[in-house]
Amino acid sequence: MHVDGAYGALAALAVPEAFQGIELADSVSLDAHKWLYQPLDCGCLLYRDARAAQQAFSHSGDYTRSLLEDPVERFAFFEESLELSRRFRALKPWLSLRYHGLRAYRKSIRTDLALARRLASAVDACPELERLAPVELSAVCFRHRGDGRRSDADLDQWNRELLLRVVRKGRVFLSNATLRGRFALRACLVNHRSTEADVDAVVSEVLAAA
Repeated sequence: MHVDGAYGALAALAVPEAFQGIELADSVSLDAHKWLYQPLDCGCLLYRDARAAQQAFSHSGDYTRSLLEDPVERFAFFEESLELSRRFRALKPWLSLRYHGLRAYRKSIRTDLALARRLASAVDACPELERLAPVELSAVCFRHRGDGRRSDADLDQWNRELLLRVVRKGRVFLSNATLRGRFALRACLVNHRSTEADVDAVVSEVLAAA
């Protein structure tokens, strides 16, 4: 069984109780550019048993096979992935983890989770906005209610235009999602530099754009 943990799995560092059972997975994929705060082009795939990767990918020609006996020196990355050659991407998260330590990452992730709850509370407290999904981790999906007389299609278009105005202004960045057929503004907190002031600006910017 594979777990697609690209966005959320690293939150297990901060809230392990929310990820019970993940240890049963045969493999877990992670996006280090989210909650390891790395640059793009940096991902991670964890295997319970590395032989699964070797069986899937080790079909290289004889000219690429190592004749070395030392297990470290003869290790070939291309025997365990799609790519025959690649940059040393793993160096980025490895150095960061060694330098900062897991404690720093736990603290930052917990801060992101708390900021998401703060934003959700601000949305819930604003009569002009409505939240469209529970906040399980750090993604907050909501929309502007419009003038209260719009059809669902009109309300979706209204929020699309609203999102474009918010993004063009450049003070906060929101993405979008479709939940149960409804267009949503989506704020996702995965930055170690985000502050309460940044989060508070989301609601005010949406209201100003509306």
